[in-house]
Amino acid sequence: MKDLFYRCVEGDVNKVYKYLNDLEDKTEEQAEIKKKYYRRFFQDNPDYKTFHPDTWIQNVLNEYRYYFVEVLTKKVEHSVAELNLLESLNSHLPKEKKATDMKTVEENLKAIFNEKGFSFKGGRIEPHYGPFIWKTTDKKTYHVDIPDTTEIVQIYFLDEFLMLSWLHFATDYFT
Repeated sequence: MKDLFYRCVEGDVNKVYKYLNDLEDKTEEQAEIKKKYYRRFFQDNPDYKTFHPDTWIQNVLNEYRYYFVEVLTKKVEHSVAELNLLESLNSHLPKEKKATDMKTVEENLKAIFNEKGFSFKGGRIEPHYGPFIWKTTDKKTYHVDIPDTTEIVQIYFLDEFLMLSWLHFATDYFT
């Protein structure tokens, strides 16, 4: 399974699906992953695992998912997929928050996600866009003994993720 995981990290699910399809003696796990990959990346009505009752949140999540499918299957040129993403995300923003670049659009999305009680970290996990969106942040302080002193370290634990970028979208069947 590590081999499949690494193929996904390359960002080309076509290769992963071909590899799974060409396997002569698939294990049950490999056969199940192949079905899931087909449903997520190649069927007309994709099968996404996460659903959110807030329609706006669900729509934004789906826009990123459509983009992930476009870039990971190479259905369209990368630049076209990015333009499609920009336009589709803008369609979910109020008129005064629409923008002509992804950085501004994602800043405006962040503000709305924050209003709805979520944290949003946009940008790229090279080479694709893909945000991290989560509900809870728990800050803990630890006293760490090191030679000759004690350091105070603050750690932030993030939980209840709605999205973990394109890399998770491509690999979550292996974790």
